[in-house]
Amino acid sequence: MRVSVVPNPQVEAGLLRACVVVVVSMLVPAVWVAAVALGIRWGAGNPWSWLAPFVLVCVGTLGLSRPVCRTVRLLVARWTATAIPAGYRQAGPVTRMSTGY
Repeated sequence: MRVSVVPNPQVEAGLLRACVVVVVSMLVPAVWVAAVALGIRWGAGNPWSWLAPFVLVCVGTLGLSRPVCRTVRLLVARWTATAIPAGYRQAGPVTRMSTGY
């Protein structure tokens, strides 16, 4: 008995989407792993050697938070047609009032 396998484009797209989600969701943990590796390299015995990597990873986490959230929101909106509203509002256009202010 011979079974033929026909490629399913939906399965391939789902695998690609899952891989993209894994990459996007692992950006911040990758920054933390790099900081730990840097701390170990600089000297695990000295507690002050962990200060610079810790500060850098905190800045990196804060710096990556908005782009990662926007990317996840964009992917969810594109793939599932579900809108996830942003937790902040974009500033409206600046208008001049009739009083001049």
